[in-house]
Amino acid sequence: MLGYGKRKATSIILVLTLVAMMFNVSSNVAFAVDECVILDVYTDQASYATTDQVTISVEVNNPSTTVSKTVTTSVYHLDALVDTTSESVSMTGSAVTTYTYVWTPPATDLQGYLVKVDLGDGIYVTTAVDVSNDFTTYPRYGYSVDFPTGETSTESARMINNLAKDYHINVVQYYDWMFRHEQNFPTTGTTWDDLFGNTISEASIQNRIDAGHDVNQKAMAYQMAYMVREGYESYGVDKEWGLFRNKDYNISYNPSDISTISNIDQLNFPLEGEPGPILMITNPENPSWQSFMASQYTSAVDRLSFDGIQIDQMGDFWGSIDKFDYQGNYIDLGKTFSSFVNNAKDTLTTNNNAKDYVTMNIVNGAVPPNDDFSTWDIINNADTDFQFSELWQNSATYDSLQKYIEWQRLSDDGNKTMVLAAYMNQSDNAGTLYEAENATYSGLSSGTTDGTTYLTGYDTTGDYVNFAVTVPEDGTYTLVFRFANGASARADKNIYVDNTNVMTANFDPTRTNMIPALPSWTTYSYEAAFTNPKTLYLTAGSHDIKVQHDAGNTGDIRLDSLTLGTFNKASVRLTDAVIAASGAMHIEMGTGLSTANNEASNYSDSVMLGHPYYPKAFKEMRDDLRAEMMDHYDFITAYENLLFDGDVMPEDSGIQNLVITGENVTG
Repeated sequence: MLGYGKRKATSIILVLTLVAMMFNVSSNVAFAVDECVILDVYTDQASYATTDQVTISVEVNNPSTTVSKTVTTSVYHLDALVDTTSESVSMTGSAVTTYTYVWTPPATDLQGYLVKVDLGDGIYVTTAVDVSNDFTTYPRYGYSVDFPTGETSTESARMINNLAKDYHINVVQYYDWMFRHEQNFPTTGTTWDDLFGNTISEASIQNRIDAGHDVNQKAMAYQMAYMVREGYESYGVDKEWGLFRNKDYNISYNPSDISTISNIDQLNFPLEGEPGPILMITNPENPSWQSFMASQYTSAVDRLSFDGIQIDQMGDFWGSIDKFDYQGNYIDLGKTFSSFVNNAKDTLTTNNNAKDYVTMNIVNGAVPPNDDFSTWDIINNADTDFQFSELWQNSATYDSLQKYIEWQRLSDDGNKTMVLAAYMNQSDNAGTLYEAENATYSGLSSGTTDGTTYLTGYDTTGDYVNFAVTVPEDGTYTLVFRFANGASARADKNIYVDNTNVMTANFDPTRTNMIPALPSWTTYSYEAAFTNPKTLYLTAGSHDIKVQHDAGNTGDIRLDSLTLGTFNKASVRLTDAVIAASGAMHIEMGTGLSTANNEASNYSDSVMLGHPYYPKAFKEMRDDLRAEMMDHYDFITAYENLLFDGDVMPEDSGIQNLVITGENVTG
């Protein structure tokens, strides 16, 4: 453990070393039946105010005979021992004993603490405590998706508590929860369909937010800065608030005929779907639009008790084309966001100054001039409470990532902590792969095109492919299908595990490019659909996974392979270490993806973020990565003062001292 002076300088070598040390402490301990070992240590909240007490829970397995063990709990702030206690605990029988210790931390704001617990055997298990009256200095950001009807308050609490207990997530982004992009709630009812046809339950959203508040976790409502759905004029939006590529002002669009997109003059962002939804773009600087959306933001806070707003944009998606408002004035889109943010912040503060948190996505951010779109304007002019940036090609290396974070910390007068959205292994198909043509199948034919061998003719009742898979460990898995669908509509097939029907899998049309590109039978995708993620619980060992066309299923696909999708552990750990060592956070841990054929005890499995559309979870953490991520979040919480404090100034990173044989570590 390390102390620090009044003015601190981060060192990547130093912090990576600490991270590696922290990863070596694991709560997943193998034990004999007559041994007593600590199974888990956790706290009762995601973070704590300076007036709170901390309840630390220690779960210990019991041997077959009665024993007495001394449970020692030690609390450190950096290198200083601030509290220690020991208590003899009697343990017997086959159940788990849970020992609790209530600790009163010093009444000092913005402090991180490491908690170490042992049974006198030299093996200790850790957790961490963050004492902060406001989360924005250390925003350990998570996410929540899919808000189905029928989710109980107990299930909601289990999911949210899992994020708080295991990863100390103190703020959650509720993603794509709204009715329409320009109208959060329908005029009547408490359920609605989103733009991809998912049914959203207001009760499920509210239950999760309430559960988060119970563990001192804030809730941010995802919203777009400038997007409206097709037919927006029926929902109170005036096309004179729009942003156009020319002055014809045509906004006519038929969702059942995607070719009509080419008739639209208003800037737009087409989406998959049948019929095809489309998002059109407004001018963020237009005062009427600002007022309209600010009222939507306050409605989210007032109706669902959100604590603030996560504002999103699409970055420089439309490139260098000129953009005009309705009056024909040239608009520099990347410079309009601070005005929009500041109006939203003022309106939220006036409405309820306890629920006025705001952040804005700096899409494809980088050190200017590598990004000349919106980075400078948002970081320097927008009244955000913490920074948020979704990374793409402008920060594509560890070196550019570090430089971007350091530039932000040096140029940001508010010393705000930055949260990065960096989607791990998004383009990788990691995991055990099973080729369809090597599986057992019936009613299908095999073909080869451009080097891909596939099975097709998948459109008659009884057609199936049966994959014999080997599952390495009990846990949640995602079925990643490589497939092509050249039809204009979504296909679906039923999934059976060991002859039990567990879910229906959707397969959206595959295209050579974005809509209005036509569907293609030779373009393959791993991203099957915007709905019904194919996650399921499997026990270790051999299983049959059958993909079958039943009565009621529709459409044909070309099926190439199945992968039990996983993350690359080394790349996740290194990326998280670089981000933390540079002084930023990483939004990556989330919840909400319901799991098929799963018992209630596994419902709350946390999901790592691997895609910019958050519900597309097509990879899962295996047990070793899951345990190491818990250790990582313990570490960044316990040592938050060393990593993220405003007076941590970037200096010599120590990169010149790092040597990896056969690898270039200079860029």
